[in-house]
Amino acid sequence: MKKIKLTHLISAALLFALNIAAAQPMSFTNVTVIDVREGVAKPAMTVIINGEHITAVGPVNSTEIPTDATVIDATGKYIIPGLWDMHSHTWNAEDTRKIVFPLEITHGVVGIRNMCGDCRGDNLNCIDRATYEEIEVIKKEIEQGKLIGPKMYNASSFLDGKHSNKKEALIITSPAQAREVVRDHKRKGFDLLKVYEYLDRDVFLALADEATKVNIEIGGHVPWAVTVKEAVEAGQKSIEHGYGLFEAVSGMENTFVEERMQALSNAEFSWKNRGNLLNGPNGQFTRMLNLKEERFMLKDSLVQDLAKILKENNSWIVPTFAMDAVFLKYREMTNHDLMKYIPLRQREEWGKVIEEYAGIDEKYKQAGQIWVKDSKKLINQFHKAGVGILAGTDCDVKLIVPGYHLHKELEFMVEAGLTPLEALQTATLNAAKYFGREAETGTIEKGKIADLVLLDSNPLEDITNTQKIQAVILNGRHFDRQELDEMLEETEKAAKMKN
Repeated sequence: MKKIKLTHLISAALLFALNIAAAQPMSFTNVTVIDVREGVAKPAMTVIINGEHITAVGPVNSTEIPTDATVIDATGKYIIPGLWDMHSHTWNAEDTRKIVFPLEITHGVVGIRNMCGDCRGDNLNCIDRATYEEIEVIKKEIEQGKLIGPKMYNASSFLDGKHSNKKEALIITSPAQAREVVRDHKRKGFDLLKVYEYLDRDVFLALADEATKVNIEIGGHVPWAVTVKEAVEAGQKSIEHGYGLFEAVSGMENTFVEERMQALSNAEFSWKNRGNLLNGPNGQFTRMLNLKEERFMLKDSLVQDLAKILKENNSWIVPTFAMDAVFLKYREMTNHDLMKYIPLRQREEWGKVIEEYAGIDEKYKQAGQIWVKDSKKLINQFHKAGVGILAGTDCDVKLIVPGYHLHKELEFMVEAGLTPLEALQTATLNAAKYFGREAETGTIEKGKIADLVLLDSNPLEDITNTQKIQAVILNGRHFDRQELDEMLEETEKAAKMKN
């Protein structure tokens, strides 16, 4: 057995580039294994990897190490399952390869749920995201070892109605079209249909019915034309950003649905109208924020009733706290050292949104702060009621940095009331449960895919310790700290090349 230090492994990046499979088993000894299922830290353990899988996990004194194994002394280190960002976005194909994926991997993100897996929609001029065909090429490059990147679970473009403001949206205006869209996406191999807010009621219900028939999942925003209960019972497996939950437990949901339908009946409905409807002096969010706590989300009976429906239908919540919280600290992020990894064009685009936000009336900013705070309370209530929670960042939203903000999301989960273990589960074990892949991933056990992150400190004591990354193991390939830093250097160069 050959013992080496963490910084002396042959470059995994080189192995990827040459498409050479790892010839030797690898053993991490004296490592503390974070068991995210049992919620305990197991010290003095050995983890053996052979090829892409974990072949043994056990105490140092009783776990036999293959004679040809490369042995890594991981004394004082902690090992966790690789992380999943369950609401992410690829950028355009070039930036995805050179910026998004390196940032994900260097932050321990081994998989993403790509919530817009086809930029085309009805607008061929979309330059900010990759098309379905480009993503398929990228996936093959990863599978063939030509590109270092996370596993991808791909959603459709935004499936939306005629009032959509999304340039990537595929506009659906009839139940017949909805059914054909479902069948077409199933044929192409999409994993998920992403529904959006402006779908008509009959269109959404037809889409959901056809999706059930052909066995393809639905997730996304709850369409305005239906209640959360109706969406979930029709088959919507995930509620992104928690949108619709406030309304559903406010006691005013049916009134809000009627008001939104009335607004959408106006052919001139626009994004500005939407703002007035939701955030104006008599807007729906404004009225909810003005409700007394005992009538709003802290009314446990409404939460429990909805939680029961969510659990019965195996529907998950993806809060994406980072998406809203980042704007509350936009000055901090604008000057963050991480911006060196973001191309100038992207930063300039982000800057326009920041300027708009900076000019918003202070009372609306205060309302936003209340909203973020109350969102955390509400999500914690659903969590305590047994509803599945998933960590997602909405990477692609302004100021959200790939990889980095998943760790911030875990912090926000703890702020919401989850324990560090429960927060960690939202990006590991819960992701595996959502995919129905607990036998393959989500925990550190024999037979599972070797997607792991080696840390300097215990994340069960402090969730921010997930950011103290010493190494990342992706499909059994080891990237030590030096190699991760080299990746970041190349990412910075790629960002500058686009300036």
